[in-house]
Amino acid sequence: MESKVINKMEENMFKVNEIKIPMYVGGYQITGKGSEADNVRFMFVKKPNIINRFFCRILLGWVWIDNV
Repeated sequence: MESKVINKMEENMFKVNEIKIPMYVGGYQITGKGSEADNVRFMFVKKPNIINRFFCRILLGWVWIDNV
């Protein structure tokens, strides 16, 4: 009985130390069309809808770029 409890505690301890890297679907490029080194992007894990992307491009000048 005690060994089962200890094993579960060890499993939980390893899960807490685990780091999950988010999968980015794309981001807004906000610094223009310079070289790749000069770009600043805000990355997202969920792609914004078409209306959001349209108004960000028109009003803010941000360009959405999908990750390939």
